[in-house]
Amino acid sequence: MTLHQSARIVVSSAALAGFFDVSAMQITRWRGLGMPMESRNKYDLKMVFAWWQENVIREASATQEEVDSRERYWSAKADKEEMSRDQIKGTLVLWTDILPQWSARASLYKMGIEALEHRLPQFLDGKDIHEMRGAIREAGDKILEQVLRDGKFTVGTRQPKKKPKAEANPKTKKKVHG
Repeated sequence: MTLHQSARIVVSSAALAGFFDVSAMQITRWRGLGMPMESRNKYDLKMVFAWWQENVIREASATQEEVDSRERYWSAKADKEEMSRDQIKGTLVLWTDILPQWSARASLYKMGIEALEHRLPQFLDGKDIHEMRGAIREAGDKILEQVLRDGKFTVGTRQPKKKPKAEANPKTKKKVHG
């Protein structure tokens, strides 16, 4: 057997902890981070050592700035993935999609308010205070109805239509067996 084809060295978790001079709890933590395991309480020392060099030593030798940078990167990547998922599910809408819709509605509102100075005098002429309040309220409601109409980012002010009850189909009468 050559040096490169040497036999595997399979050890228990206690022996592995002793080899790395760590606690059994640390071995459990490493398993949670992806450390290879042969079977319950059995580890290939060479595979674990290669994993340890790649994952534990590299992390331990990193500067705090590198660790912080890596943490920010993975946090941002996770945030981006969550936002992509939420956008696909329809629970996240981009501001660039909302802005044009609401800008158009704000323009409608502004035009409606500006038109009141021309429309209200003819509606209010000759009315008492209660009738004037009613006319003003009605004009405001019409403006609001236009602004809050159903659309991509609004539900609107209308109540959902009730579905009519299905009538019984005379062709599908139940047969009574007696």
